[in-house]
Amino acid sequence: MLVVRESRPRPIFAPRHLVSTPTHLARELPASHHLDPPTQGTLGGMSFLDRFRRGAGVRMSRPARDARHTGSTRVRAADETDIAHLADFIATRRGVEGFVEPRTAVSDVTLLLVAHDGEWTRRRVPSVQWAHRFCNDQMTPSYDAAVVGIPQRMRDYNSRQRRQGKPGS
Repeated sequence: MLVVRESRPRPIFAPRHLVSTPTHLARELPASHHLDPPTQGTLGGMSFLDRFRRGAGVRMSRPARDARHTGSTRVRAADETDIAHLADFIATRRGVEGFVEPRTAVSDVTLLLVAHDGEWTRRRVPSVQWAHRFCNDQMTPSYDAAVVGIPQRMRDYNSRQRRQGKPGS
């Protein structure tokens, strides 16, 4: 049998646990009104924004249905021609460094290779781990572009190319 005390007005500044209810105001509820107390952890770590999230993973595989109007495109995966181009760039240039760029809303993971003079190329790669492993296999230093940024020599190279009227890589 559950005993519920009827509430009465309490002093404005008195904490609820310090105000006692006289026993004559207590009444007994029938068993049909008995409610089990909530178990611990029923909401366990939920966030307000959880209701707006659709799944555990990031969904960026398909473009919008009105892609023709919004400019949304399907992101092409890395293929053998990309990997061959990256290996050729490292083999034919001096002082090449790799900068791994993380996945964004508009592009997949990319590997930016910058030579000693600032000449550069950027290609899609399967994953961040793959890009670092590829650079290690080619004995080329690799960095996380989100942490260290893009080298100044690449910007200087682009400026020189614009002044000469040549398109960049």
